[in-house]
Amino acid sequence: MTPVVSSVIVADDHPIYRSGLRDVLHGSARYRVVAECADGVEAWDAVLAFNPMVALLDLEMPRMSGLDVAERIVKEKRETLVVLLTMHDEKEAVHRARSLGILGYVLKDDAVTDLIRCLDTVGNGELYISPALASRNPQLLYHATDRPGCDGFSSLTVTERRVLRLIAQSRSSAQIAEELYISIRTVQHHRENISRKLGITGAYALVRYAVEHKYFF
Repeated sequence: MTPVVSSVIVADDHPIYRSGLRDVLHGSARYRVVAECADGVEAWDAVLAFNPMVALLDLEMPRMSGLDVAERIVKEKRETLVVLLTMHDEKEAVHRARSLGILGYVLKDDAVTDLIRCLDTVGNGELYISPALASRNPQLLYHATDRPGCDGFSSLTVTERRVLRLIAQSRSSAQIAEELYISIRTVQHHRENISRKLGITGAYALVRYAVEHKYFF
């Protein structure tokens, strides 16, 4: 029986590394690289042009980051599965990606050994995180909406999630307003909306929630 071949786009701004990923994928009879991209804009254009089964995206790329491309794929309900290539020091971005429901995370240093296993796992609708990455960040194994009190998390807007992250960093409303270039009144409005969506009441409940769940947004 002829194996099913899944189309993949590879996006990384380093051509030598990108070539290595292509060689790994071509070494498997199950995957075919249909486009190579040097930045996030090229990656998004390739998603639109080829509708690939998988988009293999480096988190840090020029013009658009891998996370920006992933967010657009999710927002526009594309069928393309996302696998992110990450470094050890990109924890915050990976936590944000987990909140989007992205299932694949490959440590760049371990791509040769982990990539095919990751694509096979994600293709079955299951989470795959490179073992070395998961061992350093066990929180990544859990989705934010799986945690108690997080039922409304998925309804938060991008700005509300930014406010929540800053609350978790012990920023005051005035500091949040200054950092996001908005008024204190607008910050307070965001805080009220976040609390309502999460079903949180009480003067310090939102701060407690933000601190307890800071690794998940």
